[in-house]
Parts: sequence; structure tokens; C-alpha cells
Amino acid sequence: IQYQVKAPENEVLNLGKVLTNGGAIDLFAGTITHSGELNVNSIEIDEQGNIRLFAEQDITLTEQSITAANNTQGDAANISIESQHGTTAISGELEAKAETSGKGGVIQALGEWVGVFDQASIDASGENGGGEILIGGDYQGNNPDVKNAEATFVAEDSTLKANAITDGDGGKVIVWADDATRVYGQIEAKGGAQAGDGGFVETSGHYLDVGDKTPDVTAEKGQSGSWLLDPYNVEITSTAGTLDTATPTFSAGEDSSTIQNTVINSALDAGTDVTIDTGSSGTQAGDINVNAAISKTAGTDASLTFNAANNININQDITSTSGKLNVNLN
Repeated sequence: IQYQVKAPENEVLNLGKVLTNGGAIDLFAGTITHSGELNVNSIEIDEQGNIRLFAEQDITLTEQSITAANNTQGDAANISIESQHGTTAISGELEAKAETSGKGGVIQALGEWVGVFDQASIDASGENGGGEILIGGDYQGNNPDVKNAEATFVAEDSTLKANAITDGDGGKVIVWADDATRVYGQIEAKGGAQAGDGGFVETSGHYLDVGDKTPDVTAEKGQSGSWLLDPYNVEITSTAGTLDTATPTFSAGEDSSTIQNTVINSALDAGTDVTIDTGSSGTQAGDINVNAAISKTAGTDASLTFNAANNININQDITSTSGKLNVNLN
């Protein structure tokens, strides 16, 4: 069974339930407000449903909304939410999980401005491997088939998960914006409990604020994954920034990005490979300034890589007292 609702010049408002086992759901409109349930959970092997919400202007998923494309036997389906010229605001539950076997699906939340708010939960986990979560774009904003956001915001009380549950590698979680990216929520792309390596997380924007949470790409029986940060000018400091949660904004605010050293330290202690890769534009040359000590004090071997468009200025120590720390300065 497939459902398709089109209102290109007006609004689609879902307050109830649209349920289809193994089918697909498409909503196309000028604006979309979703406060009910969209469910294409599959109960048969290899029969998957996909959900697509596409609007010319705003898409709003309220706190009560449930959007599920899970599968009980096999890989999960995909969820694509895209506003062409407006804001995509997510406050409910998005799920593309492989609950018994298989890998998690692909969840895309795209728009000119993309916000993940109000205890939102986005989950693309799978028993045999994590899926993908793309918020505002794909890897370094270089996928022409995925719309890049001007700005993205992920609230402190939200979660993004692309874990492998039992065996398999963690998935991929990317939060991207061409201008400003603020990521304050918890991100996970963990390897399976019995086998598998950790996944990949990218949090990038020309202005970037990652708050005080470290992505979890660990693996109980394998190697931890990696974390990429891709701003313009960046300063590593010991002072935590002020989380912009009371009145979320999509503006850059400042020229240079600030990353707290304890966030990097926590990632390295977990065995996560951390890469900071800067670009340049206008007055921002792409410098990396280490103004607070980076210290690895626990865990297995890890790597710290700085790829700078301009200068790397190391003004404080970079040390390890537990395991090897491979330091690459380019």
C-alpha cells in the first residue's frame, strides 16, 4: 500500500495516523505540519517502505509526531525530509531501525535552515550495522544530490543515533551547514556489542559550535571510529562557550569557531580519531590555534590530525600518558 498526498500551493496537516506495512508514504506541499504518526514499518524480509516529506517552504514535525520506517526482518527503510526554501524543524521521533536483523536506514533532514529541537530523537540503528543520519548535508557538503543547509541547530536535549546493536560497524552521522552549525545534542555511532568497529561523525560549518558533548563512536569489541570538525578559523580553549538554547539562532555570530579542549580530550581518551580540517574565506585564513592543553590520559591508541588552510599555532602542550597519540600537522 502506498500513500501520496500532494498540495503544492497549500498545506498538508497530519494530526492522525498514516500506517502502511511495507509500503511508502509521500507528502508534497507548500508547507507541512506533522503532529501525528507516519509509519511504514516492514514486517517482511526485503519489503521496505520509504517516507518522503517534501515542501517548498517550511516543514514542522511537532513533539507529538512519530515518523517510523523500521524493519523487523532485514534492513530498515529510509526517511527523507526536505524543505526547498524554508525551515525544517524536528521535535518528535524519527526512526529507521533494523530491529531484529540488518542495518539501519538513511534519515535525511534537509532545508535552508534545519533545526533539531525539544528532546527530538533521531535513530537509524540496526542489529547488524548502523545506518546514516544527514542533518543539513552530506560529507563536507560535497554531495550534489543532498541539499546543503545555510545553518543547522541541534538542541542540547536531542539525540542522534546510528549504532550497531549486536554486531557490525557503527554508522555515519553528519551535521553540516554552509554558514553556521551548532551541535549541542548527543551523537552516537557505536560498534556492535559483540563485534564491529565504531562509525563516523562529522560536525561541520564555517562557523562551528559543538558545545560540551563528545560524540560516542566507541566499540566494545573493535576499534573506535572517527570525528571530523570542519570550520574556518578555530581556537581550542579551556573555556566553555554559552549554549544558545533559550533562543536558537541560525546566524554565525562570530568569525572564529571555539572548541573546548576537554571535548577533544574526552574523544581521544575513548580511542576516537579526531580531525580538525579548516577552510578559508575573506578575513578567515583557516588558522588552528591551540590555546589550551590537549591531553590524552586514558584508553587505547588514537590520532589527532590538524589540516589547516593557513597556520597551525601550538601555544599549549599536546601530550599522552595512556596509549599512543599520533599527531599529524598539515
